[in-house]
Amino acid sequence: MRFLLRDGDHQRFLAFVDRIRGGQAFDRALGDAYGTDLRKLEYQWTEGLSKRFTVLPVIFGGSLLWVGVIVLLVAGYVRRRRRSKETLARWEREEAAEAAALEALRDPEQALLEQAGEAALAKAGLPMVEHQGRWYTLH
Repeated sequence: MRFLLRDGDHQRFLAFVDRIRGGQAFDRALGDAYGTDLRKLEYQWTEGLSKRFTVLPVIFGGSLLWVGVIVLLVAGYVRRRRRSKETLARWEREEAAEAAALEALRDPEQALLEQAGEAALAKAGLPMVEHQGRWYTLH
């Protein structure tokens, strides 16, 4: 129908319908209204289809579209996973730096406290035991 009603052929189509309604044979009415035979019109119609529907059905068809969606989802997952690994590695580095800074701050204080404590405990005569570099009192 769209082909028969193309670009200004509206009057031809109406003439075609009137001829059929008047009792004329389909092929004869078509030939009289459009000035050509059925075979030539069919050829023109198929040529119009090849121009109208080229690559678009393939591109926007179901399978290629879904393959594209899947590729985008996988790419997004890989990107998010990589970003998460980078974040975890950054957090590990930050925690290690904080732990080192705390250890550096604590060591001098701890050493002074241990020395003062050991001297006081030694004066008090309490029994002491060393374990892994630290001194402990026995109670």
